Amino acid sequence: MRSTSKPGWFLDPWQPAQLRWWAGTEWTSDTAPLGSPPSAPDGAVPRHQQPSWWAFGVALLLVVLLGVHAWRMPSTGADSLTAPALASRGSDPQTIPGRTFAKRVVVPRLESRQLRPARTAMRERGIELVVVQRLPSPEEKGSILAQRTEPGTRVDPGTVVHVVVAAPSQP
Repeated sequence: MRSTSKPGWFLDPWQPAQLRWWAGTEWTSDTAPLGSPPSAPDGAVPRHQQPSWWAFGVALLLVVLLGVHAWRMPSTGADSLTAPALASRGSDPQTIPGRTFAKRVVVPRLESRQLRPARTAMRERGIELVVVQRLPSPEEKGSILAQRTEPGTRVDPGTVVHVVVAAPSQP
């Protein structure tokens, strides 16, 4: 006997050159030649046509989960507007109840400042300072000679400001 309990066509245990129908509990007298499996014998339901109750259960579970997720999502009312949209309407995006927006910060003038204290001050504002070039200069080593973002520009925290820094002059 086969260990499976599902009905279907299988190799005949007595004549391996043919197929025999397994009814789920016993072998029947229905046989067929090897090749593509024939249709099920009269009154039998082949394995591939049986209802897939587990598939129905999975589909039902997905519908329930999606419903719960949709129910928990915030409404699409005024609280879903973005900060730029509110700013264009004249509203202050910092004051929306239940929402927190990062405040934009002003890039200070960095020229003539030393790199280390300038980098520390910029990090406190949430701005990253990156040296893109070191030029020989009569200025003190580490002095910022130029900055890419104009002083006074409002930027988002996390913005990178590129600077050029003085290196010792070559004799």
